[in-house]
Amino acid sequence: MPTVTERTLRQWDFYRRIHPEFTDATCMGAIFSVLALAAMVALFVLEFNAWMVVDHVSNVQLDTTGIDTFRLNLNISFPMLPCQFLSVDVSDVLGTNRVKQP
Repeated sequence: MPTVTERTLRQWDFYRRIHPEFTDATCMGAIFSVLALAAMVALFVLEFNAWMVVDHVSNVQLDTTGIDTFRLNLNISFPMLPCQFLSVDVSDVLGTNRVKQP
């Protein structure tokens, strides 16, 4: 006679092959069912979190062999972003950074 805990655990058996009237649920089936459900929930949460993260990266690299300085004109529009939040960072091969505010 199964205990109350075993009966409760057997109710979680999702993978019965035959109609429940003709089979008995097992504890091992219930354990696999709970582990599979936990894995599905964890994967859903992790994938949803990765989908919600916004990460914009823009990178323009120019080959400047033999040229000390040059002029580069960019025309980029950000209609919903205030100018106070915009900047252009310029760095050279040695890591010297220059920041240009619009």
